[in-house]
Amino acid sequence: MNWVLLVLLGSVFNSLKNVATRKVGAHIDVYTVAVASNLLMLPVLWLSVLLFNESVPQAEFWRLMLLMLPLEMVVMLLFFKALTSSKLSYSFPFVSFMPLFVAIGSYFILDEQVSTMVYLGAGVIVAGAFLINLKKDSSQADVRGIFYILGVAALWGYLIPMGSLAVTYSSAQLYPAIYFSLATILFLPIFFIKRTTPLQLVVRNLPPFILIGILFAFFQISNWYAYSVGPATAISALAMISIPLTSIFDALYHKESISIQKVIATLVMTVGAVIIITG
Repeated sequence: MNWVLLVLLGSVFNSLKNVATRKVGAHIDVYTVAVASNLLMLPVLWLSVLLFNESVPQAEFWRLMLLMLPLEMVVMLLFFKALTSSKLSYSFPFVSFMPLFVAIGSYFILDEQVSTMVYLGAGVIVAGAFLINLKKDSSQADVRGIFYILGVAALWGYLIPMGSLAVTYSSAQLYPAIYFSLATILFLPIFFIKRTTPLQLVVRNLPPFILIGILFAFFQISNWYAYSVGPATAISALAMISIPLTSIFDALYHKESISIQKVIATLVMTVGAVIIITG
């Protein structure tokens, strides 16, 4: 059950990273936030390679990189399209369908067979994740934003099982270090075209970006260690726990009350997590 602890630990890191990202994202464009976060994450990832890795990438690993990286660029662009075409509060709930897409992808790519209890738990977590983001005025949602987010979730259903496979041809340290280094390099031309924030503003916000980079790296390391030892379907569903954790940490940071809706959704997702763990 080591993968359960790794997923929960990674969810805490991811949630704290999300709260810190929201703070700097209020006055810095999303393209700059993405590149700065990745660039400051990479030194920590490569340090983990130097300290703990004992493997070398096999030939199949590089073939998987060629199959994954173009779609990683598509995922990033679709996500940014969703950010700019509709309010994220309208479209983001649909990212909660990601575990269901991962279950399909893991079945075909990894030949993964998991118990019915895991699928049940994943479904309960999806329902809770959708509920926690559901707005009463969601009828005003821009349909394009919803389709963009669903596209992101569907592509993650391919990329996560492929990443889990890539770990077997490298290691839990090497895969994220190489993958996100290449993805960042490929994304740089888009960043230089799309960014609107002066680089001087990034320098003035360097301390929070360093924190984001460290938290992001710890999340990736925990996450891919989990995928190296556990079932991708269960891990991707359990990782949705970061959604209520983000809401809770954000409310605590801003000293705000937590709504009944979020409490109920968190309880629903906790039930789903227990079903997965026991299943």
